[in-house]
Amino acid sequence: MVVTPLTPPQIRPVKRTLCIGIGGTGRDTLMRLRRFVVEHHGTLKNLPVVSFLAIDTDEGSLNTTGFRGETYRGQRLTFDPNEKVPITMNAQEVGELVKEFSHESYGESPFSHIEEWFPPALKDAVKVISGGANGIRPIGRLGFFHNFQKIKQSIQDAANRTVGHEQRMLEQNFSVQPGLDIFVVGSLCGGTGSGIFLDLAYTLRYLFQNDTSILSYLVISPDIYPNDSAMQAGVYAALKELNTILMMGLFLKLVMIKIIKFMSRRISPHSIILI
Repeated sequence: MVVTPLTPPQIRPVKRTLCIGIGGTGRDTLMRLRRFVVEHHGTLKNLPVVSFLAIDTDEGSLNTTGFRGETYRGQRLTFDPNEKVPITMNAQEVGELVKEFSHESYGESPFSHIEEWFPPALKDAVKVISGGANGIRPIGRLGFFHNFQKIKQSIQDAANRTVGHEQRMLEQNFSVQPGLDIFVVGSLCGGTGSGIFLDLAYTLRYLFQNDTSILSYLVISPDIYPNDSAMQAGVYAALKELNTILMMGLFLKLVMIKIIKFMSRRISPHSIILI
């Protein structure tokens, strides 16, 4: 009787990965990724080196899957509280912002870094930010600015959740490689993704300057809004801004100038960007 020796299991490389979805398209993509993980690994917990974070001005969207039901193969797909960041503003917060814009108080306004870019025509039009940005890019960006500290902390926490799982992954025949991959996905057709994608990319580059790859996938689907001139204008503006960043080699200056200092070297916020 010939005994064939067992072939040792193949050890496959895996890298710590942070997946960030912005806006509704980002949420939908993350949900499909989570379903893929469940399908191939049984449960999200079996792949702890992959972390998810959804950012949206539509708080209700963050509490649903976009599918029928909240589970797949018996596993819950909905985001945990630490996996979602609603970038909203209530009526009182918007009111305080508009009051500061009117310069009724003495001294420098704490919102001067917002006033320098926020369109005057929208100052009286925005009442709350909770059900989405309605395709208006400055509203999405306003939500980002207002909730910046929360976003920043949530990103750091999400990245930290991928650390310290080498032994568990080795038990599944995976070898954790050095570094961190960050994937950002969203659409340029709405107000949230289109409004925050550049600020988010710069923030990520500032937070993770070493041994980190940042890949953004930005969806443009004109067929969804074939006759929406406002959407087309928003997409054009977003692409024009992106082109300026990529082609002009501008200094990395985070828009949160009251929170994060200037950086004195030229650097692109993205490692790779796909459109």
